[in-house]
Amino acid sequence: GAIDTLSIADSLAIKLNAQNYTVLLSCAAAMHSVTATRRVHHHMTSHLATSKINAITVGALTHSYAQCGDLATAVGVFEEGVGRGLQFDVTGWSVLIDAYAEHGMVDDANRTLDRMVEAGVQPNEVTVTCMLNAASHCGLGAGVKHLLNQLASRFPHIQPDIKHQCCVI
Repeated sequence: GAIDTLSIADSLAIKLNAQNYTVLLSCAAAMHSVTATRRVHHHMTSHLATSKINAITVGALTHSYAQCGDLATAVGVFEEGVGRGLQFDVTGWSVLIDAYAEHGMVDDANRTLDRMVEAGVQPNEVTVTCMLNAASHCGLGAGVKHLLNQLASRFPHIQPDIKHQCCVI
């Protein structure tokens, strides 16, 4: 797994780059292992200059912590990236929205969507699915359909499809 790969890289004196860490974080997220996520995070911050840690890697780190149930650290990592001036694309913002969605925090997901748009990034179909999941996890019931209609009206470039309708049910 991710920890074994770090040990092998260390023993062979292999320098990892941001892309390598992104892959390792995806493995840690898939395992839902906060231990692996923390180990990769620590290794990355110990072996890679902060200037080399890009928005994609921060997004993977955010996702991995969120998948492991550590929302506070996930949000902290993302906000630290924002503070460093990283420019997140729709995927990076959607990761944070999804993290809030998985924890049923629809208001935080909404605020993040607003921040994303203020940053000049338009949501896509995945972002809308994340928002609908947040509303669904909060038990909004009929409010989910209202949210879908509201998002479709606010972002006309997004056409609700079957995935969105499934969130409403």
